[in-house]
Amino acid sequence: MSIDFQLDFIVYNVEGGFAGISKTIYIDGNSKTISEYNGKLAFADIKKGSIAPINVKTVAEPVWNNFVDKLSKIDFFSWKPQYKDGLVIDGMNWKLHLKLSTREMESSGSYEGAAPKDWEKFDDLLNTLNN
Repeated sequence: MSIDFQLDFIVYNVEGGFAGISKTIYIDGNSKTISEYNGKLAFADIKKGSIAPINVKTVAEPVWNNFVDKLSKIDFFSWKPQYKDGLVIDGMNWKLHLKLSTREMESSGSYEGAAPKDWEKFDDLLNTLNN
């Protein structure tokens, strides 16, 4: 990807499974914060501000810069809109909405099903930022 990788936001939902656990992670590129919410929320829900996050963390500048650098190497715009596995019905599902200053994308799927080629890199990167 280009050097001009200006992250606006990421909304990442995880839901389902046997326990029915759902959560949303919102990463704000302007304030360099990561917020966690109970339940599945869309960007519009978060911007309304009517639902309070259960956790908000401001990311230190060096950690943020490393995160954005690694994120910029993932080719999100080659991801399919949906990854399905016809065999799994009640597994954990995910949805990603990523917006840069000039482009945006959405993709969804299940952990048990097919996934984008860079899925593990993205998942590891989120886990690193969120810990």
